[in-house]
Amino acid sequence: MNITTPTTESVCEATLRREIGRFLRATRMRGELDTDRRRRGRRRCHRSWPLLVSFENSYDYSDMCVALHNASPLGIAFLCPRQIPVGTTVLIRLFWHDEFGVFVPAVVRHASPNHHGFIIGCVFVIPSARRTRRGRVPYL
Repeated sequence: MNITTPTTESVCEATLRREIGRFLRATRMRGELDTDRRRRGRRRCHRSWPLLVSFENSYDYSDMCVALHNASPLGIAFLCPRQIPVGTTVLIRLFWHDEFGVFVPAVVRHASPNHHGFIIGCVFVIPSARRTRRGRVPYL
């Protein structure tokens, strides 16, 4: 009998997908879905929600509490008091109050100034996930 065990990468991928799915279900239950789909492939859910953002391999930043702006299966946008450079990898605890919560990696795609600081848009990074031709994760 040949028994296969899941690799560390597949366990990591499954854990991240489960955490993102749990987060999206929670935001949809308590938030409002975006009705404007002009430039978007996926609908966003708008909700004010506290998040904890950490920075991978950086001594320039400390952990920050930020507020969710919107979320979709592919990524997240949050309100932040400071600009984060495009291309920076951030680690986001989607459930900030859960001390054992998973930090989900995401890459900053845009940082747009607004009257509260910046809206930081990120795409989730799932290790070993299948990617489309455009480099996106097809489904979470």
